[in-house]
Parts: sequence; structure tokens; C-alpha cells
Amino acid sequence: MSFIDAFEEKLPAGYLNNPQYRISYYLVPKISNHKTSADIAVEFVKADTTQAIQINKFLIKETEKEKYKPGSIVEMMKKEGHITFNMYHFVKLWKTKKAKDSSQYGTGLSDGQWYWYSSWIDVVRNYCMEHKF
Repeated sequence: MSFIDAFEEKLPAGYLNNPQYRISYYLVPKISNHKTSADIAVEFVKADTTQAIQINKFLIKETEKEKYKPGSIVEMMKKEGHITFNMYHFVKLWKTKKAKDSSQYGTGLSDGQWYWYSSWIDVVRNYCMEHKF
């Protein structure tokens, strides 16, 4: 008998079904054409909302990570006040960090282009703040 089994055996009747003690999750695998896509995305619904009352459970919502082109990230940084940041700095940064070697930062699509995830935008933003662009 495991520690958890021994512990739960001593709990008062009905306690195990109390949502303050235990919650159940139902996960459904996502089928994707790209190995760099997220395996799963979970959307939580607050228990006291109309949606939660209607479905009375948590649902899994399959989503794909939002993708950004390099030019749009450079423009985003300029709009945030990093006006001297440009494509040269962007390319220099991803090459220095070897960012294309990591699927956490982006993905190459069938059009031959590399698209960046929001996780890379955070890296670029920190770089801009550190170097005062």
C-alpha cells in the first residue's frame, strides 16, 4: 500500500469527492502535422460561470501557437519604444542565441520561412531593454 493510499484511507467519508480535495482532469491528445507544435493546450473555465455550469467540467481546447514574421517583431519593438532596433539587430540576436536550433522559439513552415513564437518575442524584448535600443 502506498503512502497516498494509506493517507486517503484515513480520511472521512465523502472527503475524496470534495472538489477542494481532488479534481479530475480529462486530457485529449492533439494530432498535429508538425513536431514543433504544442502537444496540448488547456483552457480552464471558472466554476461559477454560465459556461462551466452548462458543461460541468473542464474542456481541452486544441490551439496552435501564434506565429510572427521577423518584420512584425521588429515593428512591435519599435512601437514599444525601441526605435533604433532593426532587422540587423534581430538577425544578430537569433544567430547569437542559436534560436532556430530550438523549437521553443519558432518553426519553419512549408513556405520555407521561419516563424517565431511569442516566447521569442520575450527574448527580443529583454534584449532591447538590456541594450537600450
